[in-house]
This record gives sequence, structure tokens and C-alpha cells, in this order.
Amino acid sequence: FDYEGLKEDSDEALQQYLQQLSSVDPRRYNRSEQFAYWVNLYNALTVKLISDNYPVDSIKELGNNSLGLGPWDDELITIAGKPLTLNNIEHSILRPIWRDYRIHFAVNCASIGCPNLQAEAFTADNHQQLLDLAAQEYLTHRRGLQFAAGKLYLSSIFDWYKDDFGDSKIERFDRLSQHLPEVLAKQLKGYDGDIKYRYDWQLNTD
Repeated sequence: FDYEGLKEDSDEALQQYLQQLSSVDPRRYNRSEQFAYWVNLYNALTVKLISDNYPVDSIKELGNNSLGLGPWDDELITIAGKPLTLNNIEHSILRPIWRDYRIHFAVNCASIGCPNLQAEAFTADNHQQLLDLAAQEYLTHRRGLQFAAGKLYLSSIFDWYKDDFGDSKIERFDRLSQHLPEVLAKQLKGYDGDIKYRYDWQLNTD
């Protein structure tokens, strides 16, 4: 992502967008519209955080703490009279209400290891298509899934939130396989070795 370019040319537009989102009550929308609203809000807040503090090497350097835990528990915006953090949006709204594992491919944490930030905003009409696209893009890239020297390497997302992807390794592999080419899906379903988890917190800047 070109955070430097955003800071120079479009930061005011992003701020106006966030002000627009904060001026409405998402509870007035239907379920699909609410989903798109919360994903867009999460991603816009994350991009604004980086833009406001750019240059920075990692999002984990930010936040009101001295432990390098990042900004996820900082109150960043007020929606319908309630101050919210990024963790509130992801773990108190998106995950428990929608219970869709593809949420982890939609929200972006401004790091190389995370799924892509989609080129267009989520809407009620396109959100299912974008969720599937985001899952496919991530799982067919080595950041998400890779076989190397007979070992399976997965993003740490699938370890941190493994219960969101299924109750067993078989169920998780079945779900991930839905977004893979046939040959790779077959390889994943047949894999019975150890899993190596990894994640790169370096900033996803160009």
C-alpha cells in the first residue's frame, strides 16, 4: 500500500470518509449492509493509523502501550455513541455476529503477513464475491499457505483463530481447500504432517 502517497494526496478524503461512517448508526442497515460497513470501517481506520504515523516499520510500534502490542485496544472512533477499538470491531462485532471464517481474509492489519487490502470497498452486493476473492488470493500465496520440502507452512492466522475455521484439522483443511486449485486442495486434504505457522509483521508498504 502506498501510505506515503495517501499522506500527501488523499489523507483528507480518508478523514472525510471516516467522518461519514461515524455520522450514521449502522444498526439502521440490513445485515449485508452492516457487514460491509464494519469491514470498511476497520480497514479505513487501520490505513488512517498508518498514514498518521508514517513512516513506521510495523503497526505493532503504534498504540498507547509500552509493550509493543499495537493499537488494537486503542479507542479510535465513536459509532452510535460508543467508543470503539479495532478489537471491538473484529472480535465483538464481526466474528461473533457473522461467524464467517472469511472475515479473517477481509480485515487488514497493515502487515506483509496479512491478506490483501481489496481494491474496492465492500458493499451489500459484492461482499460475498470479495470474501471469496480475498480467501483465494491469500491461500494461493505463500503468505497464507505453502508446501516446501514436504512441509506445510500456514499463516499464523490459522493458528490464532483456528476454531473459526473448524472443530478439527480435517474440517479446517476442507474449508481452506474450497479456495484452492484442485491439485493443491488434494495435497492439503491428504497432508498428515506437522504444520509450521509464520507471520510477517513488517509494514505492507510498496
